[in-house]
Amino acid sequence: MFCNNCGTRLAEDQTFCPGCGQQQATASPKAGEQAQTALNVFPVVRKFSAFKQATAFLVFYRDKIAVAHLTKELQKQESNRLRQELKNEGTGFFKGMLASMTFWGEYGRRYYKMSEAAILVESPENFALPYNQISQFYFRGWSQSYDSSDQSSSTTKGKIQLQLAGGDKIKFSHSLESSRQIRQFLSDIFGNHLKYRR
Repeated sequence: MFCNNCGTRLAEDQTFCPGCGQQQATASPKAGEQAQTALNVFPVVRKFSAFKQATAFLVFYRDKIAVAHLTKELQKQESNRLRQELKNEGTGFFKGMLASMTFWGEYGRRYYKMSEAAILVESPENFALPYNQISQFYFRGWSQSYDSSDQSSSTTKGKIQLQLAGGDKIKFSHSLESSRQIRQFLSDIFGNHLKYRR
């Protein structure tokens, strides 16, 4: 379970977040209210330039996409918090390593329950774009091929590029393979603005 305000991992019985102090909602939304939950989360690497890149997550909502960066500061904060949690539980070295790998492997799941506002507060680098500001969403799936004749393999990095209405481009790489589910999901959101390559 994660905090619905800041995304900090919580024990199932915690009613207040130790990270931000927010009381956790236990009741479902009132009639007529729609809880803002993410539809999908893609782990990506944002490419600022040839030499500068950052781990990030594309968080898809009903009407917009949020870009959540895993900054060095946030990564350090989360690592320290996890290390302290494991120490308090008396977790041994190997179990601690496994817990750490699991934590970082599942880190993007926290964004499914975070609101756009909580993502924007998490880091000044984070931002959100309404879908109507994206003139083209380009997706190319990650792939790997193997040539048995010379026993070589080649990898094609996955690529996502957001072409904004003003002409700017925001580029990402990823390791998501092309699939019918991803294509259908992106097609439902972007329609004719989707350029999809396998």
